[in-house]
Amino acid sequence: MSLGNTDEEYGALARTFHWLSAFIIFGLIPVGLYMEEMANGPDKMQVVLLHKSFGFLALFIVIGRIAWRIISLPPEHLPTHAPWERFLAGVAHAFLYLALIGMPMSGWLMSSAGEYPVPFFGIDMPNLIGKNEDIYKLAGAVHHYLAYGLVVAVGLHVAGAFKHHFIDKDTTLMRMTFLKGPVGTGLIAFLILGFFSAVGYLLVQPSGPQDAAQQAQVSDISASSEVNLDGLPEHGWAIVPGNSAIEFQGSMGGTPFTGLFGEFTGTIIFNPADLPGSKADIVIKTATATTNNAERDQQITASEWFSVEQWPEARFETITIEQTPDNYIAVGNLTIRGVTLPVTLPFTVEFGTDAQGRKTALMTGRLQVNRLDYGIGQGQWTDVSTLANAVDVAVRISALQP
Repeated sequence: MSLGNTDEEYGALARTFHWLSAFIIFGLIPVGLYMEEMANGPDKMQVVLLHKSFGFLALFIVIGRIAWRIISLPPEHLPTHAPWERFLAGVAHAFLYLALIGMPMSGWLMSSAGEYPVPFFGIDMPNLIGKNEDIYKLAGAVHHYLAYGLVVAVGLHVAGAFKHHFIDKDTTLMRMTFLKGPVGTGLIAFLILGFFSAVGYLLVQPSGPQDAAQQAQVSDISASSEVNLDGLPEHGWAIVPGNSAIEFQGSMGGTPFTGLFGEFTGTIIFNPADLPGSKADIVIKTATATTNNAERDQQITASEWFSVEQWPEARFETITIEQTPDNYIAVGNLTIRGVTLPVTLPFTVEFGTDAQGRKTALMTGRLQVNRLDYGIGQGQWTDVSTLANAVDVAVRISALQP
């Protein structure tokens, strides 16, 4: 058997590309369906990382396959191939190449937009785009439907090959195989049967139970929200929700991801001339944590992380507020999941006046907490190589006085 193609049959390299692609497809699609039913956790993450690695491998193989097809032209159609069969074969091959490129590329784009790792067997691949919820959803839909389209295309491809082998009794199937005769045909049939059996079984399985926390709704607080300034204590400040944010950044599988809490309230009394009399008490609705990624957001609010049903609120309450040459420092207690620990929050404040003559203040600060200190990430999530222990928290509070 020659390395290149001949007029009669495919060469060794073309056959290798073909069957490597086939084996990877026959593994990736059932595993992809199985992943959808797996519980979120490190085990699922490891399966996902392997799925992505083999997806990249499929992409590199199909690129090599296309290049070799240009260099070494495929054999001519056999006389037994009817015109309509040649047309359908061309359409099926075009879609197969489209899917073999589109699926890994859409998966790569989806992971990049969702701030998920994009590894190739331990090598970190570059992100194609920054965090973008809309692109994440669009790429996910493309990836999903291409998978189903690929199953159909593979089915038509196999049906055509078997039709030529068993009905037309020509060499269409055999000129792409390494093993001739009944052994080769039997192995191919076994492989095809196993693939479609696995896909069929996984498609009819009922979806797993959803975590109740997935039903939590994130409040939509716009920048134009009315701010009630009535009844403020002396030197009290009213938080402007739409211009305020509590953001966090963690790292999953070595890839950073960002999120924020959609709703928090608080009491703030702050007077630079009277720091001993200044204080803040901020209450955060943990169910409103979002990273613009539905799967990760479900995990964040579930029992192993914030457990919002049992602990719906986190709280930061100052003990003292002190001034330094560069900024201020708030020393207080941070309570998450019922665990209260002291933290230090350095912050700056900018004062001004708005168009209505009201006093404005913009406070910004940043601190780092260790999630395991608060019990965030139970069970398998205690593995810091999967989910980093350190979490950066950035606070921006816009406030008003009459």
